[in-house]
Amino acid sequence: MRLIFITILMCYAFSTFSQDKGIQFRPFISFEDAYKMANAEGKQIFIVCGFKGCGWCLRQKKDVFPLQRVGDFYNSKFVCFDIDIHEGAGDTVLKVLKPKGFPAMYFLNGKGELKYTMQGYRGEDALLQGGEAALDSTKQLPYMRRMINNGNYTLNQLAAFIMMVRDSSYCFDLIDKSVKEEISKFGYTKDVWNIVNLDFFCTKHYMNFILENESKFEATIGKSTVDDLIEQKFSFDIYRCHHPLLYFRKIKAIKNLKALNHPLTGRILKNADLALSKARYNRSPSKRKWKKAIRCSNEYFLCNSYNLSDLHRAAEFIYWNYKKYRDTTALRLAKELEIKNIAVNSNFNSLNLLADICLDLGEKDHARKLMNDALDHAEKANQVGNIEKAKRKIDKLQL
Repeated sequence: MRLIFITILMCYAFSTFSQDKGIQFRPFISFEDAYKMANAEGKQIFIVCGFKGCGWCLRQKKDVFPLQRVGDFYNSKFVCFDIDIHEGAGDTVLKVLKPKGFPAMYFLNGKGELKYTMQGYRGEDALLQGGEAALDSTKQLPYMRRMINNGNYTLNQLAAFIMMVRDSSYCFDLIDKSVKEEISKFGYTKDVWNIVNLDFFCTKHYMNFILENESKFEATIGKSTVDDLIEQKFSFDIYRCHHPLLYFRKIKAIKNLKALNHPLTGRILKNADLALSKARYNRSPSKRKWKKAIRCSNEYFLCNSYNLSDLHRAAEFIYWNYKKYRDTTALRLAKELEIKNIAVNSNFNSLNLLADICLDLGEKDHARKLMNDALDHAEKANQVGNIEKAKRKIDKLQL
């Protein structure tokens, strides 16, 4: 009995300590109450919107918000609220802030003026950079809106503004005008490329423009980058129809692709097959669907060219699921996929994944070397969170 009591006490103490390290979220009663708190403490307001069924929201809460560095910064600068849009005051917040993706993060001042926004999952460094930007008057929404209204902005500043308002369709006239001016002065620059594929809506709107000027963009930013975007757009048109009720829409998307007679057609179809097979497996896992996903991963890998990010995602998919079927052959395929990715696109996440794969294959020395490489990468990029993660894993590998 005494042992049980001590265990419960230790768990409570640990959970309290963990909460003290990260962002201290407060109960949200109303916006007026939040403004009073912020003004009384001389801070800004940080609001996170999400819901229980949002995987990225849960990952944000579990992996990033509890971190010491994040907590120290946000607790000192902001009054923080974490709101489930389906509970309590969530409906009120939803009507006022109108989030377009989750997790959605909003920065307001004590008067209720929206200063900065972020949409989607943010790692430790990205979350800290966003918080710092929210306090910089030259990066805040009101300042950027004034610059754009005055016509005094660059394409990069317009892109940053669009990402904050999260509505590129609202800005198509501005983008058209700015792109024409940029091309007339400097040609098909990287800035032009970045804004015409800024988000899904931009890519859809400007795809014909991209196809018409494909060779010009290839000369500026490289063939593989252009190929990857074209593949991503047309593959998604097919993949998003993975539900059986959308079968005829999927057939139409395939016909539209084939009608273009584009050199990437075969690769795009294999990429769509890979995405569809993973989606179907995730919806209702089975050994038959697992084998189909592995076959599609291998077929895409055998293409003459491929999107390295999709190789990485396929390797992740295999690593997360192979233990259920004890499929070490699939794990070796994941290793090949990630090695090919790292040869061109080496980064911390890829090195970390390959180290995990090698460790599961019994290649401990190789895994240790990869984690040392990952640590070097994190130190060069000054990624404090990744540096700590790499050091912890290296220590375990040395035991």
